[in-house]
Amino acid sequence: MNDLEVPAIGDSPFEKLRIVPMMEPTQLLKQALSPPLRTAALPGTGGMIKSKPEDFRVNEMLLYPPTGSGDHLFVSVEKYDLSHRDLVHRIQNALEISERDIGWAGIKDKMAITRQTLSLPAACEDRLAELEAPDLRILSTDRHEQKIRKGHHAGNQFTITIREVADDGLDRAQAILEALGSVGIANYYGQQRFSTDGHNIESGLHLLGLLAQGKRINRRFVNQLRLQAVQSALFNMVVAHRLETEILDCAIEGDLLKKRDTGGLFISEDIAEETERIRAGTLAPTGPIFGKKMWAPEGKAHALEEAVVASAGVDIASFQAAGKMMKGTRRPVTVLPDDLEIRAGETTSELVLQFVLPKGSYATVLLQEIQKNEPSAAS
Repeated sequence: MNDLEVPAIGDSPFEKLRIVPMMEPTQLLKQALSPPLRTAALPGTGGMIKSKPEDFRVNEMLLYPPTGSGDHLFVSVEKYDLSHRDLVHRIQNALEISERDIGWAGIKDKMAITRQTLSLPAACEDRLAELEAPDLRILSTDRHEQKIRKGHHAGNQFTITIREVADDGLDRAQAILEALGSVGIANYYGQQRFSTDGHNIESGLHLLGLLAQGKRINRRFVNQLRLQAVQSALFNMVVAHRLETEILDCAIEGDLLKKRDTGGLFISEDIAEETERIRAGTLAPTGPIFGKKMWAPEGKAHALEEAVVASAGVDIASFQAAGKMMKGTRRPVTVLPDDLEIRAGETTSELVLQFVLPKGSYATVLLQEIQKNEPSAAS
């Protein structure tokens, strides 16, 4: 493992980071939208996804089953080439309820066939038939005591068809999956998080600039998305730096590590032993989702994260001013897809990929490792 060289950091965690936001977002945009891959040396399969909704199937896995009683109606739905926003608006208008009455765990792709569970007021049960349409089916209903909240899902099951792959596409894909091993892929945020051209990042940087000047900003949902885009871009930069300096699958001094089985966090104490556990797939280093409540690492890991943020020209202290809009947390820098299988499709130019990812991880990042296409928000 290479020694990590980081600049000297003073006693205050923000001492060298009071740089005015919006200095130059080029580096931040590049790392967010086109981060390096773990298997960059291996040829990809090429090919296309989402040529039709049937090629991209997602099944959301709820954290808990409904109890069968309560004032909230759990409604399992299947949508076809229907955006989340259009789904919510349709339910709101057809059932004459407030958007706040609709509970959902995660946002699902538009160009896809997706299944998920929503929660609605129990009084809506007799009117559910009004929602049925060629692009929306009601699969089942049940009762529960509480509303579904954002993040109340364990993950998502994917079945994805890649079309027009290279002649030896299956061999290439299998070589890539073998190289990913028990560590998995870099747990980047996908380009969907940032918009096609990174506009959300630039808008988020502007909002941070206002916060740094002591100004208040509206807490509407779109502003939260823009601020989260900056958090996500900075996380991608840290992950990319670790990959490029060959410490993505290593522990370094002061790392905040996460146990894959329990989710427990702890500060690195035995670098050699913990690196073995990382490469065996039982631990993962974490990266920063900056905010008021984020647990910071120590030592070299802390200095690394501060130096990366400073290189992006972001004033990390402005995250504190965002309050509840940017609470902050830690996120594993790698993710290992479960139940990962790849096989030939109906023709020799097709591959079918099946896997499970935990909530918050992006299928498009795994697809980029396999295909080696240019990133696209439509992927």
